[in-house]
Amino acid sequence: QASIVEPPLENVERSVLTLSPEQVAAFGRNADPALQKRVDEKLPIIQRLRAAIKSVMVGQDEMIDSNMMLLIAGDHGFYEGSPGTGKTTLVTTTADAVDSGFRRIQGTPDTAPTDITGTEVLEEDPDQPGRKIWRIVFGPIFTNLLLVDEINRMPPKSQSALLQGMAEGIVTVGTGNNTNGVWQGILG
Repeated sequence: QASIVEPPLENVERSVLTLSPEQVAAFGRNADPALQKRVDEKLPIIQRLRAAIKSVMVGQDEMIDSNMMLLIAGDHGFYEGSPGTGKTTLVTTTADAVDSGFRRIQGTPDTAPTDITGTEVLEEDPDQPGRKIWRIVFGPIFTNLLLVDEINRMPPKSQSALLQGMAEGIVTVGTGNNTNGVWQGILG
């Protein structure tokens, strides 16, 4: 299991995560000096995180660096590749290394929007027997790191529920919108 504490900073190169304007622009961001400043401030943490991920994943430096840029920018990302190239391992290792909440959705043709967002459940009020109340059961989208595997297999309604949260940071559950606990990043 990866750890963000090890290895010590002396063992990691500083040049690894200096973002060029082209790299930042490639992820939908303008070249922003404030982003570079944020990277420089967080560099010790970023270096430890990158080293922790590399201790588990070998030979995937480009994918690891892309993952790090997404985390720094606070953005979402989509990884494409053949089975067995480490996409799932990258996301699970990242979640372990930052000690973050992690959930996974397996995209299938019968995935419903409520499988992603959650739903409202009618149940008996524990404080007043005989009275019914609605309770929200939050779906897997309410996490810090979400892996959506095979999003292309999901029906359009389910993709829309996922993409609403990604684009707007708002998730519709039942009859209302909710931003409580909406994740930091989605990797699919």
